[in-house]
Amino acid sequence: MRHAWAIGNCTEEVLRTSAQYGVKDLIVYSGPGSTTVPGTTRPLGKPRAEYQDYLALRRRIESYGLRIEGVEGGFSLYPEYRDIMFGGPRRDELIEGVIGELRDMARAGIRIWGYQWMPVSVWRGAHARLRGGARGTAYDHSEYEDAPHYYGKRVDEEHMWKCLEYWLKAVTPVAEEEGIRIGIHPDDPPVPERGGVPGLFRSFAAYKRYLDICPSDHNAIEFCQGTFSEMAGEDIYEMVKYFTERRKVLFVHFRNVSGRVPKFTEEFINTGYVDMYRVMNVYRDAGYDGVFMDDHCPLLTDDAEFPGNVGGYRSRLFAQGYIQGLVESVAKQKAGKPGQARTARRRAQRDQAQPGTSSASLRPGMGQGGGPTPEFLRMAAQLGAHEVIVNTPSLPARNGRWELPDLVNLRIGVENYGLKLAAIENTPIHFRDHIVTGGPERDRQIENMIFTIRNIARAGIPYYTYSWKYPRIYRTAPVEIRGGAVATAFDADLAKAWPEVVETPIDEAAAWRHLEYWIKAITPVAEEEGIRLGVHPNDPPVPVVCGVAQPIRSFAAYKRLLDIYPSEANAILLCQGSCSQMAGEDIYEMIRYFAERKKILYVHFRNVSGQVPKFHEEFVNTGYVDMYRAMRTYFEAGYDGFFIDDHVPHTYNDTEYGHRARAFANGYIQSLIDAVTKGGANA
Repeated sequence: MRHAWAIGNCTEEVLRTSAQYGVKDLIVYSGPGSTTVPGTTRPLGKPRAEYQDYLALRRRIESYGLRIEGVEGGFSLYPEYRDIMFGGPRRDELIEGVIGELRDMARAGIRIWGYQWMPVSVWRGAHARLRGGARGTAYDHSEYEDAPHYYGKRVDEEHMWKCLEYWLKAVTPVAEEEGIRIGIHPDDPPVPERGGVPGLFRSFAAYKRYLDICPSDHNAIEFCQGTFSEMAGEDIYEMVKYFTERRKVLFVHFRNVSGRVPKFTEEFINTGYVDMYRVMNVYRDAGYDGVFMDDHCPLLTDDAEFPGNVGGYRSRLFAQGYIQGLVESVAKQKAGKPGQARTARRRAQRDQAQPGTSSASLRPGMGQGGGPTPEFLRMAAQLGAHEVIVNTPSLPARNGRWELPDLVNLRIGVENYGLKLAAIENTPIHFRDHIVTGGPERDRQIENMIFTIRNIARAGIPYYTYSWKYPRIYRTAPVEIRGGAVATAFDADLAKAWPEVVETPIDEAAAWRHLEYWIKAITPVAEEEGIRLGVHPNDPPVPVVCGVAQPIRSFAAYKRLLDIYPSEANAILLCQGSCSQMAGEDIYEMIRYFAERKKILYVHFRNVSGQVPKFHEEFVNTGYVDMYRAMRTYFEAGYDGFFIDDHVPHTYNDTEYGHRARAFANGYIQSLIDAVTKGGANA
């Protein structure tokens, strides 16, 4: 099983974005009867597209390292082709023209054509309000019951079936001869009629009838799961299984809905009534080997328009991340070791049976440095984050302290978007530089940090997390990764040229003394105030950076840190990326160890290639860490917390914050959460 998306205009932006996010297979809105040059918005300027037009489209896509899976759309959308659907006087002439273009498309190496049989197109009403104020398309049949007849009279349904049969018997032999597959999209909305025109493809039975007209491997279905899910009284899982087992699904529009005919709303991919994890398993078990693509994504605030279908770049990349994670997860579950599912089930049963324990509650979160900005909060709410963290918020620094009213206002500002401010991550470095280095102002800074942490707790913020670094995270020159995206990197050989940042180098023993002094001073305060503190590992996790020892660079070091002051208040921020960079360590063992001991406040869920002395950061689903295995380890170890994206790559035309990359990472994270929690529960 693979992932794809559908595009209407093969611009440099969409093709580069596709390559960077690993969307190798494309469906292009085009095909016989379309009025634009294939893969563009330019008018065709001639009766039909020809071989060279389709060849140019395929070559352009392949020049970016991508593949064209097929085309979608075409003649049925345009009035001049209605004689084919209604049996008008020009039917044979029009069919001959469509067949000629179909042959040219096939000669150009494009092997799938999905099209519609909807002479009145798709009908929708006003947008519905979704999660966090996003908007989704919706339909309410009561608004259209008195709609005038589209063609001035009611069209006979059996007559339309006869016209369909005529068409199929003409075109299917051509598809067989050319070695291509064609299929019809269901009516959307799948109601008996719209404006006096029957909707032939509105039920399970109707599709069985359609396939019986020309029983051929080349006559199939454009399986819009969203539209099939809208069909009144049908079982989406049964339909997926039936058509997939019979190898009748060309490709899948993988979307979700709330409700069915006569009233429904299109949803985020992981909301709505369809269990997307369950249905992905049905495709897998039934032997599906085609592509899934996002479809009719919600409209997010602040998003940029994507060239093709509903939803902008952030919305569609969130859906892409979810699809890619789900495809990966169900494939790995299928290939899991014998007994693995039973072990997960027994673990879940054990946790539920024992007082004080429970099966893991894994949740998506998001974070931002300096903010939180309204744009970040809107996106976090719309993408389904539960908790957010703010890294070094831009609060007034009064004498090296943060005051309670400012922190309360920060929390309330987050809550106004329906979110929880779960943590503040880091204070300004000038609040704590002497604490880290053992400088002359250490005790004064600790006094101020005690004041600040008391205020964080009293403001209703449960966690304060921090990095034990001076003065910052270090990286060498960035590197290019998949599709030309840019990621941060570290090479210890190059770092040798960095100057020292302290007058007197701080060795390992001194670094541990300073850390122990701090933890013993601050942890009793955290216990008193009911707040938990978590330490981020050193990044890069090397012995020394610029004359300053980096004590938290290994599994053993983290254990040592927790032993300084054994307390629930003394915990860790598990930056999975930084832990994965640690030379010679097993990331899965570390996750299990700290999760089972309830020492993880939250997780930076990112991936890397390589370990110290040389590594670079990656997309969340590339790199050496098996992220599905990592997520399953959190679940099995009983972790009860949230995950945030972290250090996302810089991709084409994204913002400085990386809204598109973060939307993709969050979709991926949420799919893994669904897969491991539902997979464990259902094992």
